[in-house]
Amino acid sequence: MHSKTFCAVMLSVMMLSFPVFAGLPRIAVLNAESTVEFSAANDWTLGPEVYGEEVKNLKDILGSFGYQCDLINEADIFNGKLDDYLALYSVDTIALSLSSVHEIKSFVERGGLLISIGEFSRNIEGEWVNIWEFGDVFGISPVPCDEWSTSGSNNNFFYLKAVNKQTGEKLTDGLDEKISFGRETSYCWVCSPDTATAVAVFPKYSSTLGKKYKEVKDEVVAVSLNKFGKGYAVYIAALPGGKRKNSLASEDIRKILRNTKYYIQNSLSGKPVKEPELTLSASQIGYLPDESKFVVLWIRNCKYEGPEPGFELLNLDKNGAPEYQGKMKKAGCYKWPGVFFKGDFSSFSPEGRYKIRAKIDLNGKETTLETYPFAVKKDIFTEDAIPIQLDFLEKYAAGIDTYLNDEVTGGFMDATGDYAIRMWSMPHVVYCLAELYDNLEDGKNKDKTYFLLNHGVKWCVDMQRDDGDVWSGIHPGDDIFVTDLRPSGDKSKRKLYFWKSFNYLSTYVVGLARASQSYGKDAPDMAEKCIKAAEKAYSAFSGYTILTTSDIGNAVWASVELYKATGKTNFLKDAEARASELLRRQVKDRNLTPQEVYGDFSESVNGYVFKDQQYKVFHNLGIYMGLLDLYSLTESKELKKEIKEALKIFADNYIVKMASQSPYGQFAHGLENTENGYEVRYFPPASSWIKLHALNCDHGALGLFAVEYAKVMSDRKLYDVGTDQLQWINGQNPLNYCMIMGLGQNNPPLMPENMGTGSIPGGMPNGIGGGRNDFPTWGNSWNSREYWLPQTVYYIACASLAERVGGVELKEGAGEKEKEKVPSRKTRRRMKRSRAAN
Repeated sequence: MHSKTFCAVMLSVMMLSFPVFAGLPRIAVLNAESTVEFSAANDWTLGPEVYGEEVKNLKDILGSFGYQCDLINEADIFNGKLDDYLALYSVDTIALSLSSVHEIKSFVERGGLLISIGEFSRNIEGEWVNIWEFGDVFGISPVPCDEWSTSGSNNNFFYLKAVNKQTGEKLTDGLDEKISFGRETSYCWVCSPDTATAVAVFPKYSSTLGKKYKEVKDEVVAVSLNKFGKGYAVYIAALPGGKRKNSLASEDIRKILRNTKYYIQNSLSGKPVKEPELTLSASQIGYLPDESKFVVLWIRNCKYEGPEPGFELLNLDKNGAPEYQGKMKKAGCYKWPGVFFKGDFSSFSPEGRYKIRAKIDLNGKETTLETYPFAVKKDIFTEDAIPIQLDFLEKYAAGIDTYLNDEVTGGFMDATGDYAIRMWSMPHVVYCLAELYDNLEDGKNKDKTYFLLNHGVKWCVDMQRDDGDVWSGIHPGDDIFVTDLRPSGDKSKRKLYFWKSFNYLSTYVVGLARASQSYGKDAPDMAEKCIKAAEKAYSAFSGYTILTTSDIGNAVWASVELYKATGKTNFLKDAEARASELLRRQVKDRNLTPQEVYGDFSESVNGYVFKDQQYKVFHNLGIYMGLLDLYSLTESKELKKEIKEALKIFADNYIVKMASQSPYGQFAHGLENTENGYEVRYFPPASSWIKLHALNCDHGALGLFAVEYAKVMSDRKLYDVGTDQLQWINGQNPLNYCMIMGLGQNNPPLMPENMGTGSIPGGMPNGIGGGRNDFPTWGNSWNSREYWLPQTVYYIACASLAERVGGVELKEGAGEKEKEKVPSRKTRRRMKRSRAAN
């Protein structure tokens, strides 16, 4: 029989077999844009047309039952349209956006019904997930059974029929002991039940784990039912009939779909109740007395038309007595749904332990919220935040108890599960530890900082090649997996490797030249080693063509740091020459974005291309820090004027305006060129070169630049932006996460304990990310959850500088007096004594 004829006959049979249920509520079938895009990019899915036919087939079948059935997409879900339905049906939805994941889980928890056929959200924003986000919703756990340690199983015979284990269950009403999935079924997403009821099971499954085929005689889920919150989730683990247009031709599966009407919890005229979501966020560590201080209230899932909420500061040292009261003001938000209110208490400076209480009139009922406790303290960072982070760095140090047989010993392991020591991060570690060392007062972990600085410097010096260039890192063996062992048990043979990279080479010069200035007269031998290695590396610049804006900026930074370290004017002249080229690349188009965000430096003179430098900004920090340092050192009045103008444009119209797009004051991460022109992105999108990598490192790095700029130019608003980046990490964010592990009272989830080094107090994960809709989300993979050195070290550098500068009244022109024009060795010693005295 022709397939079209067969389909028509089957549809007629179904219409005769099943009555139309009068008054059934509206339901939704998901047509996910993420899966459409994923299918277009992966041939093995058979393309987006097949996915589209599967979705249409499911909608037609549900419509044949009498349901009022609509197709909805992820944009509809983000805009709240899912709230109009009682049930959401999905077929073969491999990929979803982060915001869709959040909203669909919330939908079920509030009383909705989710029915999924085949894989569901195994890929989020283009990334394969380490932890299945919907395992708790469906109440099942994936069973690794393929070459990639995931749960996909192909077999032409194992998944044709399932055993009905719950013959009295309403979901299988009208079905026999054997449930037919259709003669074409070959693929199953293999899972075992946790909280779910395994309504039907496959008696065995096939596995190719370790690239060895075997049959496993264990029951796995074919159909499951789980209660999640107030709602239900039904999972059908195999795609009935296979991946084709008529994939749902199995009459038994249609009966199961028909029976799902029993699990719609609310009345036929109702829908899942979406409770208002209220989040009150402030720092969970504390504030300096003179820094910007505010609390943010985020109200979602309701139309708030009440008055401006009041808030009060409660003194925990005085049994919660109110110390300060104020009104919150409505705060705009560029993209996120809901209503935001911001309460400013910057004028409050008495030291002590506090928390904030806010009162909200919500639909005529007063609701009270409180923040986590925090302190106001003049040395909050060096006393409370930085010591635990130094402990973390000590545990991440290699060549002490671990990796004693490396070709070059020392340095710090790069990230959770990545035991390599890499040149993409180590020069930044050295630079930031030198900054911290100079900012610390004696006795405040200065000895430990010195030890860690030495540990990093020694590795960097030893990593120099004979030609002056630098090795890229020490790499573990290819046969080592992060779930197999801890570094203490890693006996793999680790080797030097080399990628020709000007970024590595130039930041190497920056790090060692900066370290030499910290050593000064206290450790002249170490200072000389640093300078010798930095100058030798600088001579290797001649082997590179320095064209990109990032490379030009880092070359300026390297030249300036070497000039400060040696006083040799040739380095200053090099910096001045390259700075002129850099200044030509600044974008001064006020209308670049609707928010008038502009002032960054393009990859070319005449174009607006930012992609390589605006994500992982710390790799390209020389664009900004190099110019700022050169401003204080150049004797050219014309160049000095040009740099000051350019930096002011960048500071006011890029840094400040980017931060002002969010009530939390965090630095938005970049500008993306869309079909509607450039738009501000809070977080890197999946289409960016780093995909969904969250970037606490950039908050710290740009925070450091902002505070340094505030000091040099006496600009209070830049100081506030800089400290706001620290507080974003400390908990002043929409997820209410303190991202320094072991501090605050609400740390985010990390990678599983069996991966890499496991959880270590003081570690800082990558951070909050976003996706298709730029919505703040904690990703379930390394994108959010892994430790990485750059975020820790730029936080401690920024925090220590903010603390040191915070007590200085920022008046116009005052900051420029802090730096000498030509920092000879004698001058450097005098500067160091002056810093110590301050």
